[in-house]
Amino acid sequence: MSTENASTSRRTDQHDVADPAGQLERLRREQARGTQVERQREQVLAAETAAGRHSEQSHSALSRLQRLTAALARTVTLDEVIETMATTVRDELDAAMMAVWLVDEDEGALRLARQVGGDPMVAHGTTGPADPRWPVAWVSRHHRPIAWRDATERDQRFRSLRGTDLTHEAHLVAPLAAEGDDLGAVVLGFEQSCDLDDEQHDLACATARQCARALWRARLHERLRIECEEARFRAGVGEVLTASLDLDETLRRAAEMAGPSLGEGCVIALLDEQGTLRPEVSAHRDPTTRALLEQLVTHHQEIRNTYVTKVAETGEPLVLSWIADVLEDEDRAGPQDAEHRAVLDAFGATSTIVVPLRAGDEVLGVLAVVATSEERRVDRRNLPLLQSIATQAAVAIRNARVHREACELSEQLQRALESRLVIERVKGLLAERHGIDADEAFQRLRREARSNHQRIHDAARAVLEGRADL
Repeated sequence: MSTENASTSRRTDQHDVADPAGQLERLRREQARGTQVERQREQVLAAETAAGRHSEQSHSALSRLQRLTAALARTVTLDEVIETMATTVRDELDAAMMAVWLVDEDEGALRLARQVGGDPMVAHGTTGPADPRWPVAWVSRHHRPIAWRDATERDQRFRSLRGTDLTHEAHLVAPLAAEGDDLGAVVLGFEQSCDLDDEQHDLACATARQCARALWRARLHERLRIECEEARFRAGVGEVLTASLDLDETLRRAAEMAGPSLGEGCVIALLDEQGTLRPEVSAHRDPTTRALLEQLVTHHQEIRNTYVTKVAETGEPLVLSWIADVLEDEDRAGPQDAEHRAVLDAFGATSTIVVPLRAGDEVLGVLAVVATSEERRVDRRNLPLLQSIATQAAVAIRNARVHREACELSEQLQRALESRLVIERVKGLLAERHGIDADEAFQRLRREARSNHQRIHDAARAVLEGRADL
């Protein structure tokens, strides 16, 4: 076998010597094969390097996501979640700027909850525009993230931001949604213009989903906390209002429970027999403002404001986030003297809720809670609890009224009985003194009362006390 190989090699060498072109071609083919093998080796090495880099990036992203998830899991309140997003989340994502926009549960508007570094992507204020072309509104509505690498791409895609002087070039806006609830959106800004790779994009979106779940849990926790507090408050209100059957004391307690607990001040007005709404009592948490409120209540012997009287007429509650509407209506109702207007301006009410005092099918009056500062502004979220308080207060007021009427009737009966006893004693005294019967004695007593323009009871009392001689 070795002899054949040697023979073949000699023949090839002899052929190559005889054919130099063939030899050159063979060398070229061998060189090409070597180059291909080397290229394949480089490709394999590059693939291994890329795979290793991808594995490291994936491991890094997973580690970051795990740290972020652990940090968010330790939060309970909404403020804690937002603070974690503004610090830990922003640092882990290497973002220079973060803005957290949340949907207002009552109004549905997007409001800036927290912003760290740079521009929050809105011209002014903390309320986002309703324009769906605004990136944050679009993302919040469609639950899909968007990103741009620089200002040029931003201006091309989003005309609402064209010409806006934003601090950062590249941005990513991710939705905040959990359990079917639209919670808002988070905006991430980066120092330089750049293309976010898939790893960065996926990590940011995954982080946004974890943040949304934490926000949803925090809101649920807040609702449960408020419900528990309201349940305890309702129970306490019931105990306080049923502790007394005195009408004035019941009104005072109701005003003190409702005003300082929900807003800052409270006014209770009741309907009289003619259907006129008259203020009865007021309360305020601040002593100085309480005095101003008492002046306003004293000044208004009758409430004619159409906003308030409509509540008593229809039995439907009224929520005014801006008290200026009521003041304008009061001005239209009639001219105000300078002193009253000065007190009204000094009082400085900002918002109010007016609810009917309904006991069964009867509306007894209204209960109004007012706020005089932005920190304790009242809105529709306070309405269910205030209606519950008003219902308990109305029942307590009705019971106090019934008790007062019963006491007055009892006193009237007692006075009538005492009067009857005095008259009977004088009839007996006169009958014995003059030897006449009881009817004649009563006629004498009645003539004495008429001649002196007295009631029969007073004339009889005068006879008993010796001030009259019959």
